[in-house]
Amino acid sequence: MAITQPRVMFIPRWVMTQLQREKQNPQVLLSLSRSMDFLSAEDLAIIHHISENSLKYFGYDRGRQDSISIWERIEDPDIENFQSEIQKYNNHVAPLLPLVEQIVHDRLFSCCNVADVYPTSASPAKPYEILVADATNYFVVVSPGAFVEEGGSAQQVRQQLNRELLSNLHNFMGFDLLARTPCFARHFETLSNAV
Repeated sequence: MAITQPRVMFIPRWVMTQLQREKQNPQVLLSLSRSMDFLSAEDLAIIHHISENSLKYFGYDRGRQDSISIWERIEDPDIENFQSEIQKYNNHVAPLLPLVEQIVHDRLFSCCNVADVYPTSASPAKPYEILVADATNYFVVVSPGAFVEEGGSAQQVRQQLNRELLSNLHNFMGFDLLARTPCFARHFETLSNAV
């Protein structure tokens, strides 16, 4: 399977906690309709916002994916409910996008949340957790306060996250494909600037 750019969805820790409460696998997030059964439109708008702005927030370059491509089912025009999915997105999630930037800042990137960094199941000290859905879909569960600039460790956390994402991607694609991803180019640029 040739992969040019994997789909990486960034998820706030509180959304993952909500899914666990509902006994849902994170893969439910690949379908907007199914996601709306368990999450608020605001949470979905936040997921969209931080995933679309992943370069700004996490140093992950997702390339030129269209804005709603984080939801697999919407991007597949062959599904029966394609128009319904687009309509749900336009009616419930899209109107909230201009409003969520401040919420994202307050809940994920505010220095007052540094003390609220939740432990992950992988490692209590890790500020994020990477979950692999399949060869093309990855989830990065982000803890509040983990990428706060005050304190100076945010850049190191971004670099560590990108290294781990590249390592996970390499498990599913050859180096030649991996080297063509925007994520790889960004990581290489970061390493070049550090020298």
